[in-house]
Amino acid sequence: MINRCLDHLVLRELFFVFIMLVLAFFLFQTSANAAPKAKEIKFWNDSEKLSQLAFDDSKWVSILETYVIKNHPSGVNRFDYQAVTDADKVKLNEFIDYMQQLDPRQLNKAWQKAYWLNLFNAALIQEVLESEPESSMREMGRGLWRSNRLYISMQKISLDDIEHGILRPIFNDPRVHFSLAAGTVGSASIPDVSFNGRNVEDLLESNTREFLNHDRGVMLSDRGVVLSSIFKWYVDDFGGDYESVKQFIIPYLSDSMARALSASNRARYNYDWSLNKP
Repeated sequence: MINRCLDHLVLRELFFVFIMLVLAFFLFQTSANAAPKAKEIKFWNDSEKLSQLAFDDSKWVSILETYVIKNHPSGVNRFDYQAVTDADKVKLNEFIDYMQQLDPRQLNKAWQKAYWLNLFNAALIQEVLESEPESSMREMGRGLWRSNRLYISMQKISLDDIEHGILRPIFNDPRVHFSLAAGTVGSASIPDVSFNGRNVEDLLESNTREFLNHDRGVMLSDRGVVLSSIFKWYVDDFGGDYESVKQFIIPYLSDSMARALSASNRARYNYDWSLNKP
């Protein structure tokens, strides 16, 4: 009788441990898949409206022209990380160092937006070149985004800061999601053109259209609509619910795709974490 009671107690304890492990697993998965909230870093919400200042992006242009592979069969631009020469690694580092010496608050808003988009993409490439992940950005972990690797106007800056503390909350333009190349096939294509104050709005628009008309952005399957997980992670940037996401997407689609998306009442989500190498 005593042994039977002990067996029951052991089973209960094992069951309790099992439940706690399951809950911990799901909490970890939720945390791992959750995107950071947009939270404005007020220090950077300043600009010179009438400023005519610009930045020199010639070294960055040279890098993009040399290593961005356009017209890839996948339909997603690739970056040829392995081909980057030591001399061009130096050139990339020099561009990033130069950008850190500027104070973007002295630029007007258009040049500011271009500044942060270029700096994010360049710093991400620099990080990949230094880390050399084999196949997936998941291998690099969250530390990549949170590392304060940049120093601008006496402020330490991470990739997370640029995306979630500056671009998203200050510019309030969801199109930036389709111009920030996060090093994955599922993210925005690495642009083959540098952003500047003159072209930034046109490029944001064309990059958004390209993304949404590719399967990684919007796809119709036998099981219904499949959207990029970007629309799940950052739903608040697109209005907060599925209907507002649809209203954002529809103007960019062909008539047939727009009708199919409009008629849907829910979607599945997908994201390809593979490194955007050739």
